[in-house]
Amino acid sequence: MNTGISTSKNKTIEYHSNEVSLEELEQGMVNAARLVRRYGAIYWPIVERLQSEIDVMEKREALIAKLLDGDATRSNQVNFG
Repeated sequence: MNTGISTSKNKTIEYHSNEVSLEELEQGMVNAARLVRRYGAIYWPIVERLQSEIDVMEKREALIAKLLDGDATRSNQVNFG
């Protein structure tokens, strides 16, 4: 699980401590693809679900960045703004 700020090579995305990071989802995709290759299509729904979660996360972050004029800085919870 993620315990704070998560960054990747091309993206900086922040998450709450109870959320799975983008990197964890991407690694899960690799692991699920290995399962599909080794054991068959029965594991394909896992790949699809992980891709769906990645898409949702990226769309959410893109919308937040758009609404905040590209400001990717996280607001201080005490001093909102």
